[in-house]
Amino acid sequence: MSNLEQLGRSLQEARKWVRLSQTTVGQRLGVTRQVVSAYESGKRDISAIELYTLCNLFRLTPNELLGVLVSAEPEGAVSLNFRMNNDYKLLTDHDRREIDAMVGRTRDAEATFLQWQSAFEKYNRIARSSFQIIRLLTEKVRSDFEQNEPPINIYLIIDGLGVSLVPTAFDKVAAVVGRAESSLQRAPWIAVNSSQPSFRQRFSIAHELAHLLLHEEELVLHAHYFKKQFEKKEIDADSFASELLLPRELLKASIESVAAQTIEEAVLLLSHLYQVSFAAMAYRLYALEMITRSKYEELGKIKPTKLAEAIGRKVPTRPFDANALLTPLVQQQLKLTSNPRAFTQDVVRKIQEMAYTRYLGSETRGGADLQTVYDLESAGTVYEKVALWVADNYPLFASIPQNA
Repeated sequence: MSNLEQLGRSLQEARKWVRLSQTTVGQRLGVTRQVVSAYESGKRDISAIELYTLCNLFRLTPNELLGVLVSAEPEGAVSLNFRMNNDYKLLTDHDRREIDAMVGRTRDAEATFLQWQSAFEKYNRIARSSFQIIRLLTEKVRSDFEQNEPPINIYLIIDGLGVSLVPTAFDKVAAVVGRAESSLQRAPWIAVNSSQPSFRQRFSIAHELAHLLLHEEELVLHAHYFKKQFEKKEIDADSFASELLLPRELLKASIESVAAQTIEEAVLLLSHLYQVSFAAMAYRLYALEMITRSKYEELGKIKPTKLAEAIGRKVPTRPFDANALLTPLVQQQLKLTSNPRAFTQDVVRKIQEMAYTRYLGSETRGGADLQTVYDLESAGTVYEKVALWVADNYPLFASIPQNA
């Protein structure tokens, strides 16, 4: 590997670790996303000024960037820190690193573990029954958390169960779930790919929750990849997610009240109402025999963006205010010093997660009305705003060396 390729690999790993997109990095440098991609692939040299700018964004000195981030393991090496139920070979090095970080962290509040343990015992009694398990289980969960109208607030459910939810950046993984650890008094956790649209994140979270409730005894650590999976447990998990987020009786009532000129427009409106993808809504309607096979196949050929004008596109009306939220979080709760070196990569990641949780909390934590998904910004957007705010307010370099 050449020095330029080695630098490119380090740049890519550092960018992903602080959860920044190539587009956002390009905007900070004043170049296109394609140029950033060329830097990371070692196909284009980078200036010293650009390198210092990136180091500030990524919270590393130039020497650290060139040294510590290049993996000493051969490509494709398997982490010794975790075992998985399914194929670890599909993971990229970055995905392994993210999972290692999740396995190594603890939500050390004993009360949270006991919260999960109590909930699991209750729901496991239903899961051990042999008749309409998924339907009964999802009905009980929705009833317990008073989720009686769309959209079903999966974030409220996850938090109420005591499951730790962390949006983060993965390459090939939609979400990963880890079981509870009694010996560590650690509650289960779900890491969801924050680069997915918010609709898909909700479904991924519900899918992984199914594994916790239905397959916990066999679960070690499970990844859900961006591909169609046909194993029975995956089919069960998809069925659980559909039944939880798109309950049949609630969906039937919504269909009767939705005002649409065509089936296509009705599916689009329903997908926004329930905060799921157009494809997921179409499949659910077909599975419940509410549309024909031929209509389902027709819907599969439609690009939802071309139908968006039917209800009007929206931009977030309650955007994340970095200054208002981060200043008290950093100074009062985390009690960080003003020393820029205190804002390491891992500290930035912690601030990102805490900030997003607070943002959801202050803005109704996902809400239960049609507007919520549009009014709030995604986890990925919040994470990027946090990283940029840290770089602007706590620069690592007072000035760029003149000989840079």
